[in-house]
Amino acid sequence: MALAALFVAGCPSTTTSTPYTPITGILIRSSTLVAGHGCGTGANQVYKYAAVVSYETDAGGPSAPITSGVFDCFTDGIISNLPASDNGSSAFDIQIYAYDATSFDLPSVSGQLQCGTNAQVQCPGDIPANVVAVEAQATWTTNCTATQQQGVSSVAACGPLEPTAVGVQPDAGQPDAGADAGLTQITIATSSFSLQEGGAIACGTAYDSANAFFLAGAQMGQTTPSPCPTPLLITPATPNASYQINLYLLKSNSVVATATCTATTVLGATVAASCGPATLN
Repeated sequence: MALAALFVAGCPSTTTSTPYTPITGILIRSSTLVAGHGCGTGANQVYKYAAVVSYETDAGGPSAPITSGVFDCFTDGIISNLPASDNGSSAFDIQIYAYDATSFDLPSVSGQLQCGTNAQVQCPGDIPANVVAVEAQATWTTNCTATQQQGVSSVAACGPLEPTAVGVQPDAGQPDAGADAGLTQITIATSSFSLQEGGAIACGTAYDSANAFFLAGAQMGQTTPSPCPTPLLITPATPNASYQINLYLLKSNSVVATATCTATTVLGATVAASCGPATLN
């Protein structure tokens, strides 16, 4: 059965698009950021990452940090409505600190960065000084740059994650003892998407749930529909396989936008799907 035919056959009814308010801010694509590592609690897998945002100065370096955030590995980082610098610049420098589960669960780290359950209290990780205080415990680090544009979620340009002095660095040629310890899975983030038409849409305003249909070799199927921003999950997935995924974003059970995603699974790991811009219906 052709992939397109599968997706059309399983697609819910469509309606006209729902009005939305574009998000002005910076988007950190988790699938790009953690490429080569995957998400999970195993060795060499990213568990969470922190982003510290500064202005890019005229001299080329970062200013003092102005904000920060801590995100689950499979979640795109969104930092919204950043004020322009004193000279009117909207160019930003973003320092990334990524943690494996062992490093993040250290009391010195989780105590500084872990959010509680009280939504009225600021998350400790949203305070840059807290993130910087435990940067030495990060497993990997990298730097990103982005220029904020009004009405657009500008995608940050990030270098690959590099291991720190405490990072996981297995000997070349040695198998990872924990590589097959977990399930082979794919997560699909549903919190927000840039648009082919420009701008972006976000969970709660433009859509309230998501569903996906997938094909990998002879395996085909669909995820369990889920309210956003809960990620969709393909589990168990075929190890070391390339997945083609059609994602549907729904409002009141009607499709308002679609996106195409891809993922290549890793045995025993949870990997994040990489999704292109969404198209409004």
